[in-house]
Amino acid sequence: MPSYFSKTLKILYNNYFKIYDVNGKLIKISFITLFLLLLISIFNPAPVEYLSMISNRMVPSSVDMMYDYTIPIICCSIVVYAFYDDYKDNTHELITFLNYNKFNYIVFIRWLIYVSIFIVGSFITALIYYRAISFLDLKNVVLSLRFIPNLIFLTSLILLITTSTKNIYAAMFLTLSYIMCDYLSSSHLFKIFSLGANTNNFYYKISPIYYMVNRILLLIIGVLNVYISGKIASK
Repeated sequence: MPSYFSKTLKILYNNYFKIYDVNGKLIKISFITLFLLLLISIFNPAPVEYLSMISNRMVPSSVDMMYDYTIPIICCSIVVYAFYDDYKDNTHELITFLNYNKFNYIVFIRWLIYVSIFIVGSFITALIYYRAISFLDLKNVVLSLRFIPNLIFLTSLILLITTSTKNIYAAMFLTLSYIMCDYLSSSHLFKIFSLGANTNNFYYKISPIYYMVNRILLLIIGVLNVYISGKIASK
């Protein structure tokens, strides 16, 4: 297993910018997006009264919507584009054929590259975005970390649907439908499986336990989605 994983990493390292992301276009787009997010965080930070607003059960949806919905959607778009050619030209069949393991590490690593960039980038920009409330302390870190489950869950969902249906358009339609229904229903439709736990102030409007269960569930389901995707893509 370790030798196979090392071999897969070597193959990806030698061919990644020739086959999977020609000239690093998607990685460049990812960093440009995060740079724009950084500018927004610098010039339009969260208000200093943010914590008092949510503790009074107010729903300042515009404050958290960027990290709850917008950034995960952009990251999803990058993942879709990364795997688009695989399923447009049935290249996925060749990738599966070249996979000699019960788990497709090529698919997993390709997904992980872009998601990792957005996880690290959004965390750093969120530290700056919430700086008026507190900066570089535990509170600031917690405020910035709480959006990571959304990124992992949403990108893993579109990966799972793509590998299951072998149809990138079906994955786009179903994932976008989930996002739109969740957003338009103000998280009432999917409830504990909603992306909008921060936007709709689950912590104070429902309960801290409900909020934590939501975050943990999305994270666990996201990890399971990726694992199942890797297994499906190996067949």
